[in-house]
Amino acid sequence: MKKSVSILSVLIFYAVIHTNVSVAGWLELGNNAFFDASNVVYTRRDTILIWLKDTLEISAIYNRLAQNDDDYNKYSNYSDYSFSVEQFEYDCNNKLMRLTIVYDYDKYNRVINRTYDFESKFTPVVPDSKSEYRLNELCNYANIHKPKDHLDQRDLPLPDVFTPKMNSRPGKWSPP
Repeated sequence: MKKSVSILSVLIFYAVIHTNVSVAGWLELGNNAFFDASNVVYTRRDTILIWLKDTLEISAIYNRLAQNDDDYNKYSNYSDYSFSVEQFEYDCNNKLMRLTIVYDYDKYNRVINRTYDFESKFTPVVPDSKSEYRLNELCNYANIHKPKDHLDQRDLPLPDVFTPKMNSRPGKWSPP
């Protein structure tokens, strides 16, 4: 009996440690999506900026590239795609959201695509959708953890995300 309890304890310990290491700094949001709880930014417009880490369907990525009319990145090689890190801005009071930054990574944690759209418009969140679930969860988290004296945090540094570097050919990007 003692041996089985010991083995069970070791297995539970391993599972807890392994889970924490594999998501290092990110809290699970559900459906293999995570958010960076340490980097919630409260803006002057009464919105929040949050980074999400998600595994997207390849078709969803190509649709996003087509919508953004992103000629350079629509030819990126997604055969080794692994995950995306995205920055969303949520207007919790009006149930609106917008996507501002996306980094797509391959299985070697190299950036294979980056998209910035700081001028994107807020769109309504579709009721009973994955987006509404995320908005509700993230807004609840932000409200519970909001600092009492929160100021505009736009001046804080962005989280560590691999960024592409310019190579010797002008206008061409290289993975880090």
